[in-house]
Amino acid sequence: MSQSSSEPLPIVSTSPEIEQALGEDKDKYDFEYQDQTAAQKAVDDGKMDGYLVLDVKDDQVHAAYHGKESIDRFAKESILSSLKKLQADLNQKAARLTGEQEKILSQEISYDEVIEKNTELAQTLQSGLVFVLSMALYMLLIIYATTTAQDIANEKGTKIMEVIFSSVRASNYFYGRMLGIMAVVLTHISIYVVGFLLAYFVAGRFPLVQMFLEQYQEIVALLFQPSTVFTAFFMLLGLVFYIVLSAACGALVTRVEDVNKAVQPLVLLVVVAMLMSISLGTKGEHILLTVGSYIPFFSPFFMPIRLIHEEASTLEGLLSLLILLGTTAGSIWYIGKIYSSLILQTDDLGLWKNFQRALKNR
Repeated sequence: MSQSSSEPLPIVSTSPEIEQALGEDKDKYDFEYQDQTAAQKAVDDGKMDGYLVLDVKDDQVHAAYHGKESIDRFAKESILSSLKKLQADLNQKAARLTGEQEKILSQEISYDEVIEKNTELAQTLQSGLVFVLSMALYMLLIIYATTTAQDIANEKGTKIMEVIFSSVRASNYFYGRMLGIMAVVLTHISIYVVGFLLAYFVAGRFPLVQMFLEQYQEIVALLFQPSTVFTAFFMLLGLVFYIVLSAACGALVTRVEDVNKAVQPLVLLVVVAMLMSISLGTKGEHILLTVGSYIPFFSPFFMPIRLIHEEASTLEGLLSLLILLGTTAGSIWYIGKIYSSLILQTDDLGLWKNFQRALKNR
């Protein structure tokens, strides 16, 4: 076993400079042995692992460790640090510098941190806003994804659908359903927005609230940044995108009881995306965050984080938003195209096989 840093290191030295520099640290160094012969005998008898011989000759510190095994790394760093300070003092004395010269040599670097507090605070507040909106997206998705899938599953295989499709194209019927659901979602969100604004303006008339708003006016203003607008659009489009996919899942099942099972992967995907955005968002620019910010399943969560931390430009944000918008529109168009094959299919073959059959019969 090497010399432990927790035990005093035996020192053999007759130099007064050494004793003056290290003698006060009795917990670290032991000056019990006055000569090297006695110290070596103690090592041979197994009383200690090793010892350090120190001397000062011609204003230079000489050190030599003797032992059966190497000295502990921490003990070595500690003793070398102390000896370097001693050597620096000896060099200074030998150079016979004036007070002014010593002052020049002892100068250290000047280091300051100038951080824009508003920027840092804005990023913190907007990151919190993304988390709140992500949770809102999750809650709305649970409500509307399940409801949409159940409504479509209830219609599946009924005679009324055959009658409707005989007079209205299945794609138009699906587009109409999606527009109706989107109108409900927008109405739902608008109620919350209008309620918040009314509460904000009405509460602002009270002296206590007015004083609070005046005191934290800058903080409130930091929430209303361009990235906040991006975040709102991403969350809204992301909700529509996932609702469209849940409608397809509802059309794939043959029993209403299987709706939750069909929608479960989408809900889990939202949870994974939300947790990844929180985890990766704290680690700066990350390859998964960068790539995921352009994938429609993840972009509603990833791109707002990158925009807030200024890791993506406005152009990149617009590109990601257009990809999400295009994918959502494309999904609505394609599902509408195969909707009749999905909704009129009554065989319970499983989600994947039902989807394959719908593609063949479109």
